Amino acid sequence: SDSMWPHPQYRPGLDSAARAEIYMEAKRANAVMGYLAAVHYVDDQIGRVMHTLRETGLDSNTIIVLFSDHGYHLGEKKKWFKLSMWEKVTHVPFAIIDPRQQGGRVSYENVSLIDVMPTILDFAGVDPASLRFPDGSKYLDGQSLKERVTQANADPGYQRPALSTYRSEEHTSELQSRQYLV
Repeated sequence: SDSMWPHPQYRPGLDSAARAEIYMEAKRANAVMGYLAAVHYVDDQIGRVMHTLRETGLDSNTIIVLFSDHGYHLGEKKKWFKLSMWEKVTHVPFAIIDPRQQGGRVSYENVSLIDVMPTILDFAGVDPASLRFPDGSKYLDGQSLKERVTQANADPGYQRPALSTYRSEEHTSELQSRQYLV
């Protein structure tokens, strides 16, 4: 029967451009659904980790660091996926959960993913600045964010640019709310 036909039936009056637009809309909707499904899956996995930490009693002394390597376009300005240097791609989720800290706060300060390792080391009691190459040069370029997480009144004048590079030919520098694409 026609109701079992696997492809959508188009009106006979549609030209190829209209059919192409319908097809592209379906692809866009599928890409957004895939992205949202991935976010939901990651959220579920984080929930499983949190549940296990609570069940085992490790939730009171485990610091959790969550981050992504890049943002994602979902069709804004006809951009898709991660292939640009615009804000949607250069901004990433980054959370540090320290169970010893009461409450929580959101910060809009610029930080960089090169800050992740020094921060984890600092929380573990290792001074990131003490790590050196044999020639004495610094091993890590990032800065620990521990003070920003643990002290509610950490330096309010903190400003540092966040730098990003894509394919060695596109670069951005962001300071506060201004982004510069080179």
